[in-house]
Amino acid sequence: MKSNNNNRWILLNNKLIDDAVKLNLNVYSIVIYALSCRFVNKKQEWTVPLRFIYKRLKIGRSTAIKAIKTLINNGMIEKKRKAGINGQNIYMLKDNWLGFDRIRQTKNIKNFFWIDNFIMERRRFIEQLGVIPIAVYIALHRYYNSKTKEAYPALKKRNGEGICKQLNIGKRTAIKAIKKLENFGLISIRKNKKLGTNNIYSFNEIEKNSTLNNEDKKDEDKNEETFDNGDKGFYFSSNKGNFYKDKKVYDLHGE
Repeated sequence: MKSNNNNRWILLNNKLIDDAVKLNLNVYSIVIYALSCRFVNKKQEWTVPLRFIYKRLKIGRSTAIKAIKTLINNGMIEKKRKAGINGQNIYMLKDNWLGFDRIRQTKNIKNFFWIDNFIMERRRFIEQLGVIPIAVYIALHRYYNSKTKEAYPALKKRNGEGICKQLNIGKRTAIKAIKKLENFGLISIRKNKKLGTNNIYSFNEIEKNSTLNNEDKKDEDKNEETFDNGDKGFYFSSNKGNFYKDKKVYDLHGE
């Protein structure tokens, strides 16, 4: 499923889903962490303003702040300092969650999984899908089998374990979210006759199959926001997720 273009994929730690209950993570903190991994720079710093986060996710400001505090308290990100003309915070993603050994300058991706970059990058995906379906999409990818190219996790086992518990959502909510992902062409579902009641999920190429992608390309330039990323003369393109050295370069490439 994963192509050779690493810019197309976001690498996430298995603990984001496996330890979600223990770390008291919810769908908001999970999605915000995935969003931070999308927009982190080479220094592992994340300088996207809070306003961009809660507007992009269509959640309340207090909800976003609470989710970020949860990430900080769990040692997933670190608040460094304020920067930029708007005083937005700079956060650093912690090495242990990125699998990065700063001494050896190596990265271990053994306990990590990938999600498609477009799910976090395209504005319409987040706006029309909503936070819960995106969190479910991330959780499904955690159980992706590279050999079969499919995932078959349980939503809710008899002992209560499963995706629903990990995301702290009800089974009906999870089913509704999965149906939405299927309707938008992000996943395909078929019954699993061998492994009991668990469905089998396969992931479609978002660029080719999603009904949202073509609409998003037509509309992405209309509501673009730009932010100072904390370094003098840099501009941030909220649609493309890129930083540009100065306004002239942004005008050429950031629109």
